Amino acid sequence: MAACVLLAACGRQETPAQQQEQAVVVRTAPVRAAEPAPLVLSGTVRARYESPLAFQVGGRIVARLVDAGATVRAGQTLARLDPKDVLAQLEAAQAAERAAQAQWRLAQNELARTERLAAQRFVGEQALDRARTQLEAARSQLEAAQAQERQARHAMEYTELRAPADGVLMEWSAEPGQVVAAGQPVAMLAQKGEREVEVALPERFGRQPPPRGEAVLPDGSAVPLELREVSGAADPVSRTFRARYRLLTAEPPPLGSVVQVRLPQPPVEGWEVPVGAMDERGAGPRVWRVKQGRLEAVPVEVLAVENATARVRGPLEAGDHVVAFGTHVLREGMRVEERAP
Repeated sequence: MAACVLLAACGRQETPAQQQEQAVVVRTAPVRAAEPAPLVLSGTVRARYESPLAFQVGGRIVARLVDAGATVRAGQTLARLDPKDVLAQLEAAQAAERAAQAQWRLAQNELARTERLAAQRFVGEQALDRARTQLEAARSQLEAAQAQERQARHAMEYTELRAPADGVLMEWSAEPGQVVAAGQPVAMLAQKGEREVEVALPERFGRQPPPRGEAVLPDGSAVPLELREVSGAADPVSRTFRARYRLLTAEPPPLGSVVQVRLPQPPVEGWEVPVGAMDERGAGPRVWRVKQGRLEAVPVEVLAVENATARVRGPLEAGDHVVAFGTHVLREGMRVEERAP
């Protein structure tokens, strides 16, 4: 029995070739220069020119002729005020003008009579000067009355709110029956023409906003953007800067659409490696670089970690291959065989 056990043990001895180190198969990934991910924000499609509309006189709204969202033409009537008060003012101005005309004609006749009497030396120069002065005063009163009549006539026209340009009526902020003051905004008109995307930039971009970017439309297509303006101060509540980017396309999305805005970020330092390549077993963070079929540990400093990648600083070069995962079982000088991840 002892002889049989000895023979079996002798049969299990390894050969010299088997005693050599076997290459371990590892998954590797190339080291790449770190590139910042684009800043992704939500933006709203707006018109280049958005005009608040208001009546130029105060009064009670009696009719709203166009609904929000309607396309309107320049000069189209949008709403009306009750014209009774303005009409009364117009009638009073017209009556005042007629009275001033009568006074002016009377002053003309009076001057003519005085001139005839002065020619016959029945009145002196003082009476003639008085008649001329009365005529000048009557003329001034007539001009003032005519100006008031024109003003009242214009006020009558102002009881109708008209579109100043072609565009889309975005919203109403007043209802029929409501009394509004002169100059109080009652509607918003998005004028026809350029379309832009409005975004709220983080505070760090307020001084130097990205000059260009792209908007991803609801259908998935991308449209280039170009910065037009950025607010001079941050919003006191959100601490963001309002920016407007031009949509460089002939077929912009509808007004009010929400689009995804992608803006480039400033360059960053370091190298990009898979998160699984990081090994922090006691000696600090490091990655395992494959060089001539052997592993070598490369100490690194972790700068940032994202979902699938880490940004590190260390003695690496673009194109180096590092083990992508399973680093907890690796050791210095280990022989490996690479496989793509």
